Amino acid sequence: MLQTEFLFNSLEPMYQIHELIKCSFLSRRRRWKCQ
Repeated sequence: MLQTEFLFNSLEPMYQIHELIKCSFLSRRRRWKCQ
């Protein structure tokens, strides 16, 4: 339980960064609105 929580906590920032990169990439290609 603790191990999965640690894994999730370390993965979440990476996921958010990935979303940011994807969002900026999409907005560059077409007029994509980022939240």
